[in-house]
Amino acid sequence: MLNVTDLNYTVSERKILSDINFSLQKEELICLIGPNGAGKSTLLRAICGIIPSGNSISLNGENLNKKSEKQRAKEIALVSSFSPALNGFTMEDLLNFSRYPYMNAYRNLDLEESSLKKKLIEEFEIGDFHKRDLTTLSSGEMQRILLACAFFQEPSLLLVDEALSNLDPKVKIKIHRSFKKWISKTKNSLIYITHDINEALQLADRVMVIESGKLKLFDTPMKLLEKKVLDEIYQIDFKYFCEEDGVFVFPKKEEQ
Repeated sequence: MLNVTDLNYTVSERKILSDINFSLQKEELICLIGPNGAGKSTLLRAICGIIPSGNSISLNGENLNKKSEKQRAKEIALVSSFSPALNGFTMEDLLNFSRYPYMNAYRNLDLEESSLKKKLIEEFEIGDFHKRDLTTLSSGEMQRILLACAFFQEPSLLLVDEALSNLDPKVKIKIHRSFKKWISKTKNSLIYITHDINEALQLADRVMVIESGKLKLFDTPMKLLEKKVLDEIYQIDFKYFCEEDGVFVFPKKEEQ
């Protein structure tokens, strides 16, 4: 589905990404973790074509550079942790904008699109924000709208950059279920950046670790639990707790 080969990216003589190589299969949920500034968000921006990637990335068998902007928008959706400035726009406006790759100036949403929009409004529980100016919403409310927009875009690859960080635990669990349901129904894939290691352990089919611009690990979540793996990535010591529903990790308290 997605192939990344020898991807490099440099800014002001600083190498942000260095020799990144991996393949993503259909129907996978990948959690991408690593220290701040490691290059995680840059990798997602390269995959969706926001920054140049040379000929290093192919999606669905075709080089990313050969795809038009509209074609990329049909295949890839990105949800960032940063909400755009959208003064004067409503949720309804934003949802309709997310159909941009499929629309033209003379076409309104058809019955199938309208039905999908209604289902997403219900699924993400955003109906109460229908006519409100987006600038009046909380960051968590806005993130739910942006996630609904990404699903409404109907991509084959969904990229989520820390977009669940402002959600309460109950809503976050619901979004996890939405991720899993979407992957199962569409047979598509998702890459999700998170700093919550326990979330990655519970949610991911595979975990990708980026450190200092390099791909350090791309394997099952259980590989993170091997001796000193997390300690070396984050340069701190971790404690491990085994419970009935899985293994959980927490940083050790520093000695005073």
